[in-house]
Amino acid sequence: MQSHESPFNTVPPMIAVLAVIIMGIEVLLSLGSYGVVGGREAIGWRVRAFEEFGFAPGVWEYTAGRGLWTLDLVKRFVTYAFVQTDFIGALFGAAMLLALGKFVGDWFHWAAVLVVILVSTVGAAVIFGIAAPVVTGGGNPPLIGVFPAVYGLIGAFTYIMWLRLGQMGANQLAAFRLIG
Repeated sequence: MQSHESPFNTVPPMIAVLAVIIMGIEVLLSLGSYGVVGGREAIGWRVRAFEEFGFAPGVWEYTAGRGLWTLDLVKRFVTYAFVQTDFIGALFGAAMLLALGKFVGDWFHWAAVLVVILVSTVGAAVIFGIAAPVVTGGGNPPLIGVFPAVYGLIGAFTYIMWLRLGQMGANQLAAFRLIG
């Protein structure tokens, strides 16, 4: 009797879509940087993506400081997560998103997983907007990449492990090993 079970773990569709979008954007930017697509103009696509979709402390200053809540500025609280610095960073970020999203998605409803991703992404942008000018001495470096969302999933994973260890009567501090 043959088993028709997939060799791959089932990943929540929302997590798979996010990973595909991240890798699709990265493939396009990488191919453009080598001139395979987009001609000579494509060489600068990544820098333009940082400028158009990245979150910089100046965005925080304009939105929270000056009250300019335009769509162009507000979108950056989320869109920065879809632009990566390079192919390897995108690959690792997407792989971690898939792995942790699958695990957390097994325990929480897909909407809760989406909330974790959104809150950690937006929260990281806010903290970055407040702290970066102090740390960089007034510079305006962009925040880019999916890792703040991944860190949120690591937090959710740690919470799940904390609960599971408590149910088993084990030392709940062991749940923090991944963070350590």
